[in-house]
Amino acid sequence: MNKVYPSAAKALEGVVKDGQLLGVGGFGLCGIPEALIEALKESGKQNLTAISNNAGVDDFGLGKLLRTRQVKKMISSYVGENKEFERQYLAGELAVEFTPQGTLAEKLRAGGSGIPAFFTKTGVGTSVADGKELREFDGETYVMERALMPDVSLVKAQIADKSGNLRFNLTARNFNPAVAMAGKICIVEVEQIVEVGELALEFTPQGTLAEKLRAGGAGIPAFFTKTGVGTQVAEGKELREFDGETYVMEKSLVPDVSLVKAHVADKSGNLRFNLTARNFNPAAAMAGKICIVEVEMIVEVGELAPDDIHLPGIYVHRIVLNANPEKRIEKRTITEKAGV
Repeated sequence: MNKVYPSAAKALEGVVKDGQLLGVGGFGLCGIPEALIEALKESGKQNLTAISNNAGVDDFGLGKLLRTRQVKKMISSYVGENKEFERQYLAGELAVEFTPQGTLAEKLRAGGSGIPAFFTKTGVGTSVADGKELREFDGETYVMERALMPDVSLVKAQIADKSGNLRFNLTARNFNPAVAMAGKICIVEVEQIVEVGELALEFTPQGTLAEKLRAGGAGIPAFFTKTGVGTQVAEGKELREFDGETYVMEKSLVPDVSLVKAHVADKSGNLRFNLTARNFNPAAAMAGKICIVEVEMIVEVGELAPDDIHLPGIYVHRIVLNANPEKRIEKRTITEKAGV
């Protein structure tokens, strides 16, 4: 399926409307969809709520939409570089919902994963938690945060194939993937378009088990999911309605020790996984109180390009080299040639 449109304006046509909730990728001015923002400005759409790490600067990024008064509300974590934002906010002309940066990223990621709400310690005891549900897990207090699901997400990537598979460049891989996942409709601005099959594959596990591990590594003790509702999986667990749908609460998993396989590590524990071995390994590594990694190659710190690091070394405690592992195939299937 070819998803390519001839221009930013054409890509927005019939999709963006007055009063919508928009997700906009980028971090500061890095990785922002500047052509899509310009096309949105030219469209004249009004009363928009923008979810973004920041509000751009006065003459660039979302600052353009603030100057034309097209944005009525910002949901952001940092807005300190925009004088027009400051003026509108102090004058009561712009609504602002400040959100801790990690929570903002998680609210978007949760929205894209079908998780309507989750618990986090961030913000407990501050105004961030005012009016929100508080709950204790293992003697610690957490606040419940609702996910964000924009009507339309505007995203910047470096390369896309014609089916929309994306590759981000270095720090432009910031809020863009989470914003893309969360949006009901996602429009991506790229610097290069290639044919399907030209981008190398990567693998990310989905499902409740993967999410329980990922949540454990992210300091999230519990989250809600639709998976398992109405089955034995949900028996004895809390059920709750969000927006008319029933969800089950799942507790995260935090192993005492995680044993993980990666392809390459540097001596500080930064890891790169090989193709489908990038399955449950990153989530298991993040979740463990102690993480021990077996790798096929160890390199010096600095030899792995930053964009090639799949998991930062902060999660890794010990590394062991196994240069020649046995690589079995669980079930070998061979296509028989005609006449053989």
